[in-house]
Order: sequence, then structure tokens, then C-alpha cells
Amino acid sequence: MVFHLLDKDELQFPFHEPSLFQDLEEDLRLLADPEVIRSAYLKTIHALIEEYRAACASNLIDYSLFDTSMGLDRALVRYLTWRESLGLLDMNCDFLKPLLLFGLAAGILPVLIHRLTQRKAIPRKFSAVRSWFSLNASQPDPNV
Repeated sequence: MVFHLLDKDELQFPFHEPSLFQDLEEDLRLLADPEVIRSAYLKTIHALIEEYRAACASNLIDYSLFDTSMGLDRALVRYLTWRESLGLLDMNCDFLKPLLLFGLAAGILPVLIHRLTQRKAIPRKFSAVRSWFSLNASQPDPNV
């Protein structure tokens, strides 16, 4: 199973005023007017999500997209309810099987690590800066 975690801002891109976006992992910066790049960004992020979803489906892997504002308990209930609705999970007995509990713990561990080590975000620190550069053939200017 794959739990894809994205911040609400990455999914909705709610910015309006010109901003300097700074990548969280690399020293990349992009000075941009969100009103101008919004549609291209949203198209790119939704295409990426669909690419992940399709790749998981083709390999028979469950894919669930969660925004980080959703509580872990709600995310797990949503996932388990979906599995049960497909007839893939019998909540009365399968949930108590040790192998399923081990798999669930293995699936929850990255989410817990993410939530526990999550720092307070500095405004405009944005992980999708690299995606914006892929929209243009030009290289990022590290001096911006």
C-alpha cells in the first residue's frame, strides 16, 4: 500500500501575491506570481498524482492520497473502510490476524515518522519547486 502525503497548499495552491518559493530539499528558489503559474502547477501536480495512481494500480498496489491536515485516525479509517467496501477486508476477523497488524504497522510507520518530525512550516517553503522548473527547459537561477 502507498499512502501519498501532500500538504493542502500543494493540492490547492492558494497563494495570490507574488512570492519567492523555496524548495524544502534543495537550494532552489523561484520568484513567481502565483496567479500566472497556478493552472500550470495544478495541471502538473494532478498529472503526477495520476501517474503514481496508475503505476500503483498496474502493480496491484493500493494507492491512497491524503492531505497532511487530515488526522492519521481519519486517514486509516477511510482506507480500511474502502478496503472493506471492496470485500478485501473482513473487519471482524482479518483485522485481528498478526500478519495484517504487522502490515498495518509497517504502513503507518512512515506516516508517524512524518507527523512526529514535521516542523512548523515557514511561509512559502514549497516542495514542488522542482516541478515548476520541469515546466520550463531553463535551469533554475540559484541567485534569485
